[in-house]
Amino acid sequence: MAPLLGAPLAAPAQAPHDQAAVDRFNWRDLWRFTGPGLLMSVAFLDPGNLEADMQAGAKTRYALLWLLVLATAMGLALQLQAARIGVATGKHLAQHCREEYPRFWRLFLWVTTEIAIVGSDIQEVIGCAIAVRVLTGGAVPLWAGTILSALAAFGMLLIDGLGGMRSIEALFAVLLSIMALSFTAMFYVSGVPVEDVMHGLVVPVLPKGSLLQAMAIIGAMVMPHNLWLHSALVLSRSSRRTPGEATAMMIGDSRHENGRPLLDDDEDDEPDAAEPADEAGTLGGMSSGGVAPMHHGEDHLPAVPGPLQLRYFSIESAAALFVSLIINVCVVSVFAHGMYDVSGARPRMTDVGLFTACDYLVELFGPSMRWIWGLGLLAAGNASTMSGTLAGQYVMSGLLRLRIHAQSRMLVTRSVALLPTLAVAVLTRDGFDDLNQILNVVQCLVLPFALAPTLAVATSPRIMGEMVCPPTLAVLSWGLAGSTIFINFALLTQDVLPVARQDPWLLLPLIGGCALYSAAALRLATMLRGSGAKAREREGGCKWLPRRDAAGYSVQNGHDGEDFEGWAA
Repeated sequence: MAPLLGAPLAAPAQAPHDQAAVDRFNWRDLWRFTGPGLLMSVAFLDPGNLEADMQAGAKTRYALLWLLVLATAMGLALQLQAARIGVATGKHLAQHCREEYPRFWRLFLWVTTEIAIVGSDIQEVIGCAIAVRVLTGGAVPLWAGTILSALAAFGMLLIDGLGGMRSIEALFAVLLSIMALSFTAMFYVSGVPVEDVMHGLVVPVLPKGSLLQAMAIIGAMVMPHNLWLHSALVLSRSSRRTPGEATAMMIGDSRHENGRPLLDDDEDDEPDAAEPADEAGTLGGMSSGGVAPMHHGEDHLPAVPGPLQLRYFSIESAAALFVSLIINVCVVSVFAHGMYDVSGARPRMTDVGLFTACDYLVELFGPSMRWIWGLGLLAAGNASTMSGTLAGQYVMSGLLRLRIHAQSRMLVTRSVALLPTLAVAVLTRDGFDDLNQILNVVQCLVLPFALAPTLAVATSPRIMGEMVCPPTLAVLSWGLAGSTIFINFALLTQDVLPVARQDPWLLLPLIGGCALYSAAALRLATMLRGSGAKAREREGGCKWLPRRDAAGYSVQNGHDGEDFEGWAA
């Protein structure tokens, strides 16, 4: 393998398009950059979010719709910080964490993220199993539905072979359209009063006793694995360039010497032999860096400057989340109209959940609701399945440099997800809703370990260069992250404190656990002094190059991408 360090740069290649044209906003480029936001937005519509919507509508009517808008805006702001990382550096969050954190913290991040992904996968299996039961009129029992949903997920991977990342995005667009049509039809059929919905959207009120539902809405809007995912998805839209040119995007960050990457200089991090990248069987045909390239007709894309790329991603992400907001508003409104007493004095049905929702909807609004609700729930579960598989591959390849086929990865996660789901389906009739609540708690616990590295990297001038998050936006983002974490802690306190009062001996380990938990999140937010930082200091620091400059060069003796060191390297 030819050394890259000191390799001469060839003259800038002639762009096949007018560079001045792509330096300005245009609708054609916006369409080209549309896609990552679709995949990101489905996490705002997973079965866990739908259950939070139902609870909010049934218990607070339309009063918290304004908070749903605010929570979606908060989620968008945090997701765009993840997108900023990929656009500015040409690497996704997991790759930066590998370079910046010592081995222990890399493994810690991987384990916690995998827990979140498996927990989300269980929720998706639950949602799909309930949807199958609803659509078949109960002919397919829940335990059989869980198995069918797991098998169907493998069939969805076959879509990948039809056209790479674009085919996956097209599938997500179809699923998102099904959800939008289903839930807006549900809104229309139920006869929700539009004036009440508009009042709830624009008048901020917090009814007495609604604090728990308010915190649940905010806490459900940011999924841990979605931050890792979004930082990688934006790389599929970077201008086509060789791996050497991608290296030139981060001067001093990915240089090689004697065929070895100068990323890890820990004494105990001996690199293993480099492995060739295996493209077969990876979702989206991920490249050696773990990023799925686009296919078909995108080989000669003009180089778009990084700030303009971020603008495009901001617009398409905002549009996708606007659709998700409409869907969430429809769900809240339907259950507010049907499950809450007309006088607003008391809830009609406080035990509503994914398992019981269809029966209530059919009773209140007619048999057509069975098909509408079932199709929407099935689309939500399947869409979330694909995003979880993608996120898991990016995290594993970035943090550990360990690559496995998408089918193998889904087999492992789905097998783990099936065990508790099947147990609940066989042993209880309505235990799915309780299991969903437990999984929401798990997501809350893991969230700080995704937010901390995301914002730490996005606000680091050393890493981000000229595209570092502006100070005002950085303060706002840290404030949003802190608010989200505080809300999640408050939600957990609601469940844990009553148990601790009954057994005072639990208070000491509870306090100790909270202290360790907070210390770990704070450490991840402040360290960023791992081996990657040392390597960059040795090479003279990090400098961001605009895409139009970096993409115009090719590195002689082209390199085949990052070496795959062992998982513990």
